[in-house]
Amino acid sequence: EATKQDRQKALVLVPAALKEATWIPFLRQNDLFNSRVEVMSYDELRLMKKEDLETLDDYALVVIDEAHNLRNAATQRADVVRKLMAGKFPKELVLLTATPVNNALMDLHTVLGYYLKNDAALASRGIPSIFRYLKDAQAEDPESLSPVHLFGLLDEVAVRRTRGFIKRYYGGDMVKLPDGREVPIEFPKPNVQRIEIGR
Repeated sequence: EATKQDRQKALVLVPAALKEATWIPFLRQNDLFNSRVEVMSYDELRLMKKEDLETLDDYALVVIDEAHNLRNAATQRADVVRKLMAGKFPKELVLLTATPVNNALMDLHTVLGYYLKNDAALASRGIPSIFRYLKDAQAEDPESLSPVHLFGLLDEVAVRRTRGFIKRYYGGDMVKLPDGREVPIEFPKPNVQRIEIGR
């Protein structure tokens, strides 16, 4: 009999608007929506009772979409995510966001804190303090602040793939779907339409 240490279930945590509109259709289309993957909104998680939260220890992987929504550490949403990750059994964590910084660079510190539990976690990589690293970058003159000031940290914690990057380095490549089919990587061309509204 499998134990909780052997579990292989994943929890996908998303904003409510993305649950039915994006994630569930994606998982169904790719035949991934089954007893091993559950999609839950932030609010569904936030409203769970303490004893129900313990059942989430069945998940070995937590994927959080739009992770920048957790940038405020003082919210109930952030608190319940910390409780989820601090369960009896360890969980792997994947954070997805296109906008890791919304208001200030310290947003990034909060988001990284969900899986880097120690401010010195990257000391062996030349970053003795993640907090100090971000404070120093934030102290730069906004006119001279560039992504270069953050690359040292981001290279350690992030996989960055822009649309331009994928087109340039993976153009024409094939991707294998869970059902075994191979399809080309492609970005549909936008069909922009102009709509004039009368006065």
